[in-house]
Amino acid sequence: ICLIHFIKRMLVKDVLACSLPSWYNDFEKVTIETEILPLPEPVLQYLLEDGKLVLPEECNKEHADGVEDDYDDFGDVDWNVAQDSEETAKQKSFPEFSAKVRTVLKNFGGQMFCKLNWSSPKDATWI
Repeated sequence: ICLIHFIKRMLVKDVLACSLPSWYNDFEKVTIETEILPLPEPVLQYLLEDGKLVLPEECNKEHADGVEDDYDDFGDVDWNVAQDSEETAKQKSFPEFSAKVRTVLKNFGGQMFCKLNWSSPKDATWI
């Protein structure tokens, strides 16, 4: 007899109960300081889009606060020039959400990491 038959299948509500917003308030005294920012629908749709990732306008160098040196990692790239013959995707803009992220970043002393419910991927450092 296979043991898999004896294991209870998790329901959607069980999985959602494991999500950070579901348990954080109960454990905030024993876990890292956290600020939960719900993703607005336009940001969520942007993250779910297929195709090349084009960073939002708020990630352009002119929006930097003067202390960022992350942009040096990109080298001498002119982001306004298409890098190949494919149609260039238009940069989107999320000024209200970006302002909230900058405020939280400032409140945390300028350093934090993003945790997207289940993970904190390295490639999300631009958020």
